Amino acid sequence: MGDSDAAKAWKRAILTVNATRRFRYHGYKPGSAVDIKRTPSGTPIVKDEGVELVRKQWTKTIRVVQAGVRFSNIGKKIAALAAKAQMDVDEKESEPIPTLPNGFGIEQEQLLELLELPHELERLHVLGGARRVARCLHVNPDSGLPDDEAKQQVYASTFGRNVIPEQPIKPFWEYCYEAMQDPTLLLLVACSLAALFTGMAIEGPEKGWYDGAGIAFAIVLVVLVTAVNDYRQAAQFRGLDAKNKDLRVNVLRGGVKHEVSIYAVLVGDVLMLATGDQVVADGLVLTSQSMELDESTMTGESDLLKKDSKHAPFLLSGTKVVDGYGTMLVTAVGQNTEWGRLMASGADPEEAAAKLIKLDTMLEQHKISQEEYDRQKEELENEQEASAETPLQVRLNGLANSIGKLGLAVAVVVLVILVVRFLIDEQWDEGGSATANTMVEYFAIAVTIVVVAVPEGLPLAVTLSLAYSMGKMMDDNALVRHLAACETMGGATNICSDKTGTLTTNKMTVVKAWVMGVLRQAEDSEAAQTLAKASAAAKEVFYEAMFANAEGEVFESTPEGAPLPEPIVSGKPTEVALLTYGLATGGKPKEALSKVTVLKKDPFNSAKKRMGCAVKGADDTVRVHWKGASEIVLGLCDRKMNPDGSVTPLTAEDTAELQSLIQSMAEGSLRTLCFAFKELEAGAAVGEEDDIPDQGLVCLAIVGIKDPPRPGVPDAVSRCQQAGIMVRMVTGDNITTAKAIAREVNILTDEGLAVEGRTFRKMSYAERIATYGPKLDKLQVMARSSPTDKYDLVHMLRTLGEVVAVTGDGTNDARALKEADIGLAMGIAGTEVAKKSSDIVVQDDNFATIVTIVRWGRSVYANIQKFVQFQLTVNLVALSLNFIAAVGTGTAPLTTVQLLWVNLIMDTMGALALGTEPPREELMKQKPYGRDTSLITSVMWRNIIVQSVFQLVLLVIYTFEGYSIFNLEERDGKCEGVGQDSDVAKALCTDWHEFDEHEKHEDHDTLVLHTIIFNTFVFCQIFNEINARHMERINVFEGIQNNLLFVFIIVITAGMQVVLIETPASNFAGTTSISTGRWLICVGVGALSIPLAALGKLIPVPDGDTMRRLEESYLRKIMRAPATDMVEKLELVETQLKAERSKVEELAAEVSALKAKYEGQPGASSNQI
Repeated sequence: MGDSDAAKAWKRAILTVNATRRFRYHGYKPGSAVDIKRTPSGTPIVKDEGVELVRKQWTKTIRVVQAGVRFSNIGKKIAALAAKAQMDVDEKESEPIPTLPNGFGIEQEQLLELLELPHELERLHVLGGARRVARCLHVNPDSGLPDDEAKQQVYASTFGRNVIPEQPIKPFWEYCYEAMQDPTLLLLVACSLAALFTGMAIEGPEKGWYDGAGIAFAIVLVVLVTAVNDYRQAAQFRGLDAKNKDLRVNVLRGGVKHEVSIYAVLVGDVLMLATGDQVVADGLVLTSQSMELDESTMTGESDLLKKDSKHAPFLLSGTKVVDGYGTMLVTAVGQNTEWGRLMASGADPEEAAAKLIKLDTMLEQHKISQEEYDRQKEELENEQEASAETPLQVRLNGLANSIGKLGLAVAVVVLVILVVRFLIDEQWDEGGSATANTMVEYFAIAVTIVVVAVPEGLPLAVTLSLAYSMGKMMDDNALVRHLAACETMGGATNICSDKTGTLTTNKMTVVKAWVMGVLRQAEDSEAAQTLAKASAAAKEVFYEAMFANAEGEVFESTPEGAPLPEPIVSGKPTEVALLTYGLATGGKPKEALSKVTVLKKDPFNSAKKRMGCAVKGADDTVRVHWKGASEIVLGLCDRKMNPDGSVTPLTAEDTAELQSLIQSMAEGSLRTLCFAFKELEAGAAVGEEDDIPDQGLVCLAIVGIKDPPRPGVPDAVSRCQQAGIMVRMVTGDNITTAKAIAREVNILTDEGLAVEGRTFRKMSYAERIATYGPKLDKLQVMARSSPTDKYDLVHMLRTLGEVVAVTGDGTNDARALKEADIGLAMGIAGTEVAKKSSDIVVQDDNFATIVTIVRWGRSVYANIQKFVQFQLTVNLVALSLNFIAAVGTGTAPLTTVQLLWVNLIMDTMGALALGTEPPREELMKQKPYGRDTSLITSVMWRNIIVQSVFQLVLLVIYTFEGYSIFNLEERDGKCEGVGQDSDVAKALCTDWHEFDEHEKHEDHDTLVLHTIIFNTFVFCQIFNEINARHMERINVFEGIQNNLLFVFIIVITAGMQVVLIETPASNFAGTTSISTGRWLICVGVGALSIPLAALGKLIPVPDGDTMRRLEESYLRKIMRAPATDMVEKLELVETQLKAERSKVEELAAEVSALKAKYEGQPGASSNQI
C-alpha cells in the first residue's frame, strides 16, 4: 500500500469524513507532483531526510492523539446515553406507584407484554426497571411476598396460579376401540356374525344364536378387560408423571427462604436460583452472580446466555441455570408463561418430537452444521424409541412374534385337516346350511388358535409389572422417570456412587480448624477462642472470608427487624457448616458485609473445586477471597497470615506442615477446605467480565468438616456385594478422606485400589485394564474426580459389557447420568438439570434406597420370567392338543369360546397375578442377569417341559379314551324310521356320524366329555399358575398371603369356571353341567400339577455359570494350552481396541462439533479451528 493509501486508511480509521476533500486544490493528492516544492528556476527542493522523518513522526503522533480524543468523545457520548437511560430508569423507579383497578400498580397485560419474544429492554425501561415492577406489585425485592396466606390469595386470584391445564384425558371408549383393532379379534367378529346367521338358519331363532352370541360375548369380555387394564395403567402413569413434574423451589417470603411446590409459585414471588435449577416461571433478574442459562428448550439457542439485571434481565420458564446463582421476580405463571402456552397447545418442549422441530429450524437458520444436526437428530430419534418400549418389551415382542408364527402354522394345518376329513367323510347336507355352519366353526377354531397362540400377554405383563413396581418404588422414595430403568436396574453389575449425601448423611459440621497458625477443635467453647489473640485487621479479613465468600445466608432478625433467638442459617450443607462455624467464632455477618461491596463472585463447581469473590472495602481497597479443596487452594498460596495481621512467606517447612495437617484430617474422615485471600494493588478493580486473580494468595485457614456415614449404608453395600454388584465410590474429596469413608462403608477392601481422577484420566484403556483388572474389579474408589472422569469411567465400564448405574447431583453430572444404563439423581441435593438427565430420582438421597431399587428391578425381571414360563406352558399344550385332536378325531375338543376364555385367563389375569408378586430377599443373593443373559433359562425350560408333557398326555388320553374312562356312551348306530330333522330323531338316532359337526357337539355324552377336557385343562392352568410363583422352590405357597391380588385372581378364575359350566352361560360356552364326582376328578387331576412340579424341581439342570464353565472346559480340551493362552490374550487386546475405538470416535464427534461451532462464527481463523 502506498503512502497516499496509508494516509487515507488512517484518516478513515480516525473517523475523518471524506479525507480527500481536506485538500482544497483540484487534483491535489499527497505525494503527487503538485505537492513537490521547487526553486524559482523549477528545480525540486531536496528535503533533509532527518527533518522529514521527525516531521512524519510528529504527524503520526498528532493523528493518534486526535483519534484518541475522537474515540474518547464517542465513548463519553455512549456513556452519557447509557447514564441518561439509567437516569430515566432511576427517575421512573422513584416515581410514585399508581393504584389501578386491579389493586396493583401494573396490569397483567403489561407484565405479559414485558416477556413477549423477542425481548426488548425498552419495554422494561418504560416501566422503570425490575425493582420498580416489584414495587408496582407491592413487593419488597429484598424480602419477597408477605408470608400471609390471605394476601397471597389476592395475588393468585389477580394474576393466576402456576398450573397448566392438562390435556383432555382419553375417554374409555377410545381404549375399547384400540383393543378392537387386533386383526385376530376382527376375524373372530366376522366368525361370530357368520355363526349367528348360519346357526339361526339351521336351528331357528330360539337356539341358533347361542354359538354366535357366545363368541361375541367372549370378544366383548376380552376387549373390556384389555381396555380397563390400559385405562388404569394410563391413569397410574399420569399420576407418576404429575409427581415427576412437581418440583420444589426456593422462594423468599417475608424475608425468609421457603421451599414450595412449583404449583405454589405466584406472580410477585422472589425466586432464588442456583446452579442446576430449572426456571419455573417467567420473570426478571433482580440479582445475579455469574449466572448463565441454557435456553435451548425455548429459543433453540444452544449457546449459554449470561443473565443480569441491566443487560439481559429476562428469564423464561423451562430454561435451566447452568452456572452461577441469583434471584428473580416472577411476572407470569401458568398459562401466561411462554412454556405454559406451549404446553396448553399440546406441544411439550421437553419431548423429543418438539426438540426435533426446533432442530430443523436451527438447521434452516444455519445455527448448526449438517454434521451436528445429524448427530443430534440421531440422539433424539433414539430417545423417542427408548421412550416407546422398554428393552424387555422389545425382547418379549420378538418372542411373541415367533410363537405367533408357530400358532398361525398350527392353525392353518388344523383347518386344512378338519376340512379335508369333512370332505372325505362326505358330511354335507343337501341344503348346504349345516355344511356352511360347520365350515364357519372350523374357521373360527383356526382363528381362535391364532388368538391363543399369540401371547399378547407378554408385553402386557411387562407393563403391569413395571407399573406396579413404579408405584411401590414411589413408597420406597424412588421416583421412576423412565419405565426401562425399572427392569434395567435389576441387571446392574456396577454402581458408581457419590459420597456426600448418598453414602454420608450430608449433615456437616466443622470439627477442627487451623486459623492463622492456631489449631483448635471447633466445638462451641473452643471455636469462641479461635480469634482471641487475633488483631482487628486479621479478624476483619477472616470474617470477610467466612461471610462474603459464601453461597449461603444468615438470618439474624425477622423482616420487621425483631431479633431472632438463634440465627437461621440456610444454604448447601457445606455452606451451612462454614457459616455456623463463623458465627461460633464470634462473627457478625451483617456487620462484616456492611463494610464491603461485593464486586464479583465465582461460584463453586465440581470442575475447579473452589469458589472465589472480590470485595471492595470502605477505603477502596480490593481483596479477593478463595476457598475450596485444600491441596488446590494451598497450592495457589505463597504466604500466610499470622494472628497479629502480619503476612509472612510460606516456607517449604510451613507447606509440609500444612500438608501433613490436611493428611491427618483426611485420615480421620474429615473433608478439608482451605481459605486464602489476596489484597490487590491500589487502584485495581475486578469487573463482572474479569477473572478473579488466584495466584500469589495468602493462606488464612484450613478447616476439617465431618460428614458421618448414613446408618444402614455399610449393610446395604454388603448386600450389593453379595448380589454380585460392584460398588464404587466416585467423589471430589481428597483421596485420603475418600479411602477412610470407603472403608467405613465397606466399599474399599484390602485388595481394592483407589485412584485420583487426574491419574485415571492420563491412563490408556490398556493401562487401566492392566492395573485394575479386565473389568476394573480392583478399582473401588476414585477421588478428586471431575464430571469428565466420572463419564469416562462409566463409558469404559459399559464398553467392557457391564450394566452400570451411576448417581449424580450436580449439573455437570448430566453427561455421566445419560451415558449410564441407569442414571440415579439425588432428590434433595440434586439439581433440576441432574434430575432431568436421570432415569430414577432417589428422593431421600440414601444409598440404601438404591439397593431397594435393585431389589425391585430384579423382582420385575423375575416376575416376567414367571409369566413367560406359565404362558409358554399354556400355549404349548393348547396348540398341541388341538392339533392332535384334529388329526386323530377330526374335531377340536376346545371350542372358540373356550379358547377365548383360556386366552383371557393366561394373558390378562395371569399377567396381573404373576406380574405383581412382591420382591423377595433371596433375589439379592443371586448374580445379576447381565446384558445378554437369555430370558428363558434352563430351569424354566425344565419346568415348562414337565408340565406340558403331563397336561398333554392327560388331555390326549381323555380325548381318545374319555368315553370309557368316564363311562360315557359313544353312539355309532343307525337312525331308523324317523326323519333326521325332527327332535325325536336327534334324541333317538344312534348313527351320529351321519349328523353334521354342530349336531355331534349337541350329543350329550360328547358334550360331557368335552366339558371334562375343558375343565381339566383350565384347572391345570390354575394350579400351574401357583407353581409359577417359585421356579426353584418346592413350597410354592410360601408368601402367598402377602399377595392378596394373586389369591383374588385365582379365586375369581375358579369361580368363573364354575359359572361357565353350571349356569345358563354353558349354552354360550359349549359346555354342560357335570356331576360332583367329575368336578372332583377335574380339580384333583389339575392339582396334581403341584406335586409333579415339586418332583420336577429335583431334576438337576445346569445354571448359566455352569454352562459357561463347561464351554470353557470344552475349549481348553480342543485347544492346546499355548493356543488357549494366545486366544485369551487376543480377546483382551480385541476388547481394548474396541474400547479405544469407541473413545476415539467419541472424541472425533466432539471435535467435529467444535469445528462446526467455530466455522459458524464470523472471523474465525484457521488456527482457531
